Amino acid sequence: MNSTTWGTTNADVRAVTGPSDHVRQASWLPWLTMLVVGGAFYATEHDPLVSLADAFTETAEEMQQRVAGGDTVRRLVYPTMGLFGVACVLTSPWFAGTNERRRIDLLLLTPLVAYLAWCSASVVWSDEPSLTVKRLVVMFCVVAGAAGAASRLRPADLMLVAAVVPTVFLCIGILSELRLGTFRPWAGDYRFSGTLHPNAQGISLACLCLSSAGLIQIHRRWRPLFVGLFLFGFTFVLLTKSRTSAAGLILAVSAYWTITTPLRTKLLLGFVGTWCGVAVLFTALLAGTDVGGSASDAALLGREEQASSLTGRLPIWTELAPHAAARPILGHGYEAFWTAEHITKVSEELHWGIREAHSTFLDAILAVGLVGMSIALVATLVGAWRCQVAYSESGHPLYGMLLAMSVFGLVNACTESAMLVPAFYTFVLGTGLIFTATRSHETAARANAAAESPSGGLALAPERLTVSGNPML
Repeated sequence: MNSTTWGTTNADVRAVTGPSDHVRQASWLPWLTMLVVGGAFYATEHDPLVSLADAFTETAEEMQQRVAGGDTVRRLVYPTMGLFGVACVLTSPWFAGTNERRRIDLLLLTPLVAYLAWCSASVVWSDEPSLTVKRLVVMFCVVAGAAGAASRLRPADLMLVAAVVPTVFLCIGILSELRLGTFRPWAGDYRFSGTLHPNAQGISLACLCLSSAGLIQIHRRWRPLFVGLFLFGFTFVLLTKSRTSAAGLILAVSAYWTITTPLRTKLLLGFVGTWCGVAVLFTALLAGTDVGGSASDAALLGREEQASSLTGRLPIWTELAPHAAARPILGHGYEAFWTAEHITKVSEELHWGIREAHSTFLDAILAVGLVGMSIALVATLVGAWRCQVAYSESGHPLYGMLLAMSVFGLVNACTESAMLVPAFYTFVLGTGLIFTATRSHETAARANAAAESPSGGLALAPERLTVSGNPML
């Protein structure tokens, strides 16, 4: 792949990273990753007809059947992803027998491995050991795929995968709604779903936005394309009317902007933004606008129903609290709580189909207890911290993107259950954290040398990000 398209030439890479990284530069590998990983998650998580479903979800009976009978597609695609990951690892510099040194970040790697080990150990006390084993197989297939991607993809390649796959999902979703006649953004009660529940779609679109924000810094020639992708994705986040996704994305972008922007720019834009905000507020008050009501409508994204109960979440948490209290330390076993029996009982109590707690924290306690939930939280917080350190050392936007994704994940975890289950967003974040935990020693050394050089720091070349003139992609 030449330097006038999506990255550096092989010669550029060998000059910077040494011959051991030459194996990583197959131009087709990012596209194969998109096909295998994106195809697997589309086949298992997406439904072109979801916009026709009541409340965009399955009925309690359909949920019970899915849990009881399993899913043939899942049995095929997840092992394929796992085999793909193993093949990538075995042909990567990790097993190439080269002299390349890697800096293993035990502070980050330890909680990641500890969480996997705790989930595996939960088979011993699981309410449904067979169900836990099945879910563990899926999880380890996804982990294998993430390890394979981390071992072979360059940072810019991973960011490109993180942008292209959700874009394809979004386009398929728009076409699906157009075909079904459900694409009605002008309607007051409309929520864009595409091929996912609107809340899940919001998470996918957040991945698109955050990866596009990073790619804007890397590819100057293609910057208008990625700016357009960011705005396109953000517009549809608002159309999903997922308040958690919208708030999380705003905070995540703010975190990304905070670590990638010089202090002088932050102060200047902060002053200008404050002044403009005060001016708008003063103008609205003079015009007699109900500022409080307008702000409330904006914050709720036009969804005022059940706002006092967090759109029905408080009754769910109240109903599930006794189940969590019954096994607070160990939990009921990884993915073992939501059996057909529990789905039936909870759904009957709440009068609508429920198979998740609408809180990653509560679902984690139900599954792997306070111990497992705490390990996962520590892994996320340490991951965000180590990504910030990696960004300060290398200046590569990948680490800023991963920090922003961690911030979004923490916000989303408060009211959604998607942050500890196999999905494309968690795949990208997991791949990035594995990459961060196994960074090349030579890459870190070059970044430190750049910081100490008179011309060190970040410089944007026409087609690739450079540190003191050396391509880092």
